[in-house]
Amino acid sequence: MKKLIATSLAIVMALTVFIAPANQMKAEARPLNEGKVYSVNSDREHFARVSISTPETTTRLYAGLTWEQLSKNIGVRLTIDEPICGPAALAAFDSIAKSFGGSVVRVVDADLEAYLNSWCRDITSTYSPIRVALEFADGWDTTKDYAILSLKEDGSMEILGDIDANPSSVTVDASYFDTFAIISAPQGTFNAYRVASPVALATLPKPAYCKKIPSTISTSSLCSSLYDIATITDAATVKGAVGDSKPKLVIKDARPGKLARAAMDLAIAQVEAKKVTYYQVDMLKRDGTNVEQTAQKIRITMTVPYTFPAYADYAVAVVNENGSATILRDLDIDAHTITIDTDDFRAFAIIAGKDGAFDALPLVY
Repeated sequence: MKKLIATSLAIVMALTVFIAPANQMKAEARPLNEGKVYSVNSDREHFARVSISTPETTTRLYAGLTWEQLSKNIGVRLTIDEPICGPAALAAFDSIAKSFGGSVVRVVDADLEAYLNSWCRDITSTYSPIRVALEFADGWDTTKDYAILSLKEDGSMEILGDIDANPSSVTVDASYFDTFAIISAPQGTFNAYRVASPVALATLPKPAYCKKIPSTISTSSLCSSLYDIATITDAATVKGAVGDSKPKLVIKDARPGKLARAAMDLAIAQVEAKKVTYYQVDMLKRDGTNVEQTAQKIRITMTVPYTFPAYADYAVAVVNENGSATILRDLDIDAHTITIDTDDFRAFAIIAGKDGAFDALPLVY
């Protein structure tokens, strides 16, 4: 993922875990002596401790905090509490456990939240896995093999095998936070599911945000949260492609027409998009004439919208001359910009996805 490349040159082991007192209430702010990332164990009868070992800033980035939220120092917390799922989910957990020759030991509400003071918002899935550990209280059978069934947004289950060597805890790299079912089975049952994310313990600094990009021609952004658009294609090439000596590139917030929106949404449905916003991008001649298709492709760079996650894979859906839409992968590695090569200037949609969401798309130059 380009965000990892852009913000970190090394991956190191995290030595710190963030733990909150057992009586910390879910809706309360963190204790003053804690970091911006912490955990709340409201099920001390079954778990002695709950922790997050992904480093603090990395956790906030993987959780999908936007550039704006990072600037406001919003934090992330994980609360393990009584389950709130229905009988259908419980039956599904039981069925899966039995298919392994095991049983459900405990079902919990695994609530990951972004928070600031009394404000909080649920985070049901992350942009990259976060490492969490649940340390067992007395009474668990440490001769068993344990795994976590994690309920995904679409109702399916993710099976997460225990990746630590401690028989008294279960540690997983989780991407979905809703309901966890801890299941047990004979030793070795979940060996195929012991998959550790190679970036779960990466130490990432808080990335810098840029609001201005140099451009070879005149540009303007009329957007509420996308601050600038530019081109690095040399001015002579742009002028020739546009057919005018003073071209201007303009981006603005816009609601696409029905046909353009339908085309973009059809294309976006083929990828795993988590956030989408729509824009109108115009290439103008000096008299205001809009050139919807230039004679050759021009390299366009935009700032990532300030309300978009600061750690994500990005792509752009562009409406073509024939009315269809194409999704173009981001060509640069900068965390705060999105770059594409295009000769189409109509409706655009900027898309954010999880780690690797657009890897199957070709790079288009």
